[in-house]
This record gives sequence, C-alpha cells and structure tokens, in this order.
Amino acid sequence: MSIVEKFASFEKDFRPNLLKLPNWFAVKLFSYGRKQFLKRLYQDVPKEKANIPETASVKLWGLEFNCPIFNAAGIFKSGKGYEMTARQGAGAFLIGTITHNKRNGNLKNNILHPFAAYPNSYAASNWMGLPNDGINSIISKLSEIKKQNKCPIGVSISSSPDFPEKEGLKFLIEDFQLLEKTQTDFIELNESCPNVNHGKTDPDDILDNHLIYRLEKISSIFLKSRIRNLPVILKFSNDISPEQVEAIVNLCVELGFDGINFGNTSIDYLFCSEFIIKEEKRLYEYFISEFSGGVSGSPLKEKSFNLCKTATTFLKTKNLNKEFHIIRTGGIFSNEDLQKSKEIGVSLNQWFTGYFHNFGYYGHKLYEIIIDN
Repeated sequence: MSIVEKFASFEKDFRPNLLKLPNWFAVKLFSYGRKQFLKRLYQDVPKEKANIPETASVKLWGLEFNCPIFNAAGIFKSGKGYEMTARQGAGAFLIGTITHNKRNGNLKNNILHPFAAYPNSYAASNWMGLPNDGINSIISKLSEIKKQNKCPIGVSISSSPDFPEKEGLKFLIEDFQLLEKTQTDFIELNESCPNVNHGKTDPDDILDNHLIYRLEKISSIFLKSRIRNLPVILKFSNDISPEQVEAIVNLCVELGFDGINFGNTSIDYLFCSEFIIKEEKRLYEYFISEFSGGVSGSPLKEKSFNLCKTATTFLKTKNLNKEFHIIRTGGIFSNEDLQKSKEIGVSLNQWFTGYFHNFGYYGHKLYEIIIDN
C-alpha cells in the first residue's frame, strides 16, 4: 500500500472529527487538504495494473472503455494523472473542466476553492469557479500522455464566463477545433442547467433560447465539419425537469451531438438537505449560506437515475442514424449503482464523491473491486 493510499485510509476515519471544528476552519481544512491530496494522487502510479475482466469493457463510438465507469470532471483539472488512472483500471480519463483562458477560481473568506465533505451522508459541497490553466496548457499536457489500451482521453470544456456571450462562444468553438488536432478521444461540453425563465422569448418555451443558440452554432460550425471521429457529449445539471430532458435529447440528436450526461452538481439545497444527517447539517447549512456552490454524492443518486431513465426511454422513440449514448453522473458509489444504470440503458457512468469514498477504502484497487462486487 502506497503512502497516498495509507493517508486516504486514515483520512476517511478522521474526517468526521473535522465536523466538530468551527465551520470556517473545517471548510478551510477540507479545501486545503483536498488540493494537497490531489497533487500527490496524480503522481502515485500503481505498480501493478488492476485486473478488470474483459467482460466489463464497453465499446462506444468506436472507442474501447476498460469498464463503464470513470472520473467526473473536477478531479483532473490540470491534465495530470493519466498513467495512474489507466493503471487503476478506469474506463477513461476525463480532463477538466477547461476554459479558453486561465482562471483562478473562487476565493472567499480567505478560502480558495471552498470544499466541504459530509462523510457520513456520503455527500460533499464545492464552490470552485472553474479553476484551470486554460486550453493551451492542456493541449501541451495532452501531447505528453502515453496512451494505454482501453483508456481513452476525454476533455471537459466550458465557455468562459470571463467573456461576453458571443465572444465566449467563438473561443469555445476554437477550443473544439484545437482539441480535434490532439489525441483527445471525446469531448464533454459542460453546460449549466437550462434556465426556464432567463432568455426566453415565449414563457411557454421549455429551453433557454441562449442554450439553443449555442448548440446550433457548435453544430453548424464544428460538429458538421469534424475531420475525424471525435464524439461530443453534453453535460447538464441534475436539477432539470423530466420535461426538459425530452426537449434536450430531441435537440441534441437533431443537431448531431453524440450523447448527454445527466448530470452536474445540484443547487436544490432543500432537496439535498434531506440526505444530510443531523450531525453534518450545521456545516452543510453554513456552506450553502456562505458559498452556495454545488452538492454532489448520495443526494443526487435518485435524481441522476430518474433523469437518465427519462432520457433513455425517450431515446427509444427516436429514429437514430448514428450512435447516441446517455451517461450518468451523481451518487455512483457501488456495483449496484452500475447495474441499475445498465438496466435502464445508461452506457457509461462517472463518479466524483463516490471515487474519493471508495479510494479511502480500497485505494488503487477501487475499480477492480467495484466491478467485481
């Protein structure tokens, strides 16, 4: 067992003690500790590759995935950690989320990239603010990666909030074009939840007109002129309604996208609060009142499942002329979660809070064990 694995095992047992500290200090320690742990995790390459059975592999869009689960965006923002991830046996390696320009992310109350864990609720909060080194830095890192079998490289990208909408969209499309020239195997476009009110010309509209405009532009300028096989997946929030799911799936299929990921973190704080145990509610309420941010982990299990079920059910009514897949993110912790995803037609799964939870117990064997159990 490596030092990083030993530390993660110790930290999982020690974490609940941090909840006894003053709220500000607990968030400070969680935030600092997370960054320090990730720096060491990237470099902690297992000596032996995990034993993932051949039967677990998945082939989609002509790409082979070692298994149907891999990291969600937010873990490997710097582009480091591919070799470690591949040797863990992950289905893929997802970099990002990346923006066109470098962003420092959120800073408040002298806490950079606020993060808090609720270990006994299997949940977490974060308010990162898209910190990343920008597209050029990632392109440089991509050139250094030595690919391994059945571990494709994905890049999560987003339009930068630092630019006006049209300029940001222009840069975003440029980023697509730049990534097409690298060894990126698929792209995940990180879209926020479609706002049911903002930007609508008709109150009866289901989707935000700004979203429709962005996706139409990406389709006409990039998707229809791709020079190689480069699937583009859209990632949405877990807070959207079933009615929006059908509209989004229909729009994305028509525009030539290759899949949808449901979804991102939740800002439905009242709903998520029901899943936070009494002893952890004090820190939870402090975090959302002070930082807002998104909630991840167990509170999203039901949301992500139901949204994906709605999507896969609706997808069966479409006359598809190419592959289109549904990906599930939110509340994935166990083999049982993977089986339930498979039963409703989900093709791939991503995990964030579940990844760190399982690493604390199983270290680098986490993929091998979750697939086996």
